Amino acid sequence: ESQLEALLGCGKPALAIFGGLDAMSVHGPVLEIEADRAGAPVVVEYAIDRGHQLSVERDGKIDDIDPAVVDRLADWIDSLRETSE
Repeated sequence: ESQLEALLGCGKPALAIFGGLDAMSVHGPVLEIEADRAGAPVVVEYAIDRGHQLSVERDGKIDDIDPAVVDRLADWIDSLRETSE
């Protein structure tokens, strides 16, 4: 079983945040399509001006993870709690 199959088949909600400057972000649309096909509760979002570490990247240097990304993750987790209550 691949990691994608495990993710899509587990039935658990997942949030995938891709840095828009990261070359790996090309996988986001594929994940969205496959999650939709599988009916999996996967949300795909993009931190447009962030890199692979979900941080600001300047002159080849990587900063700390963007607090806005951490806030988004916390909000998403809170939304799960609200729907389960």
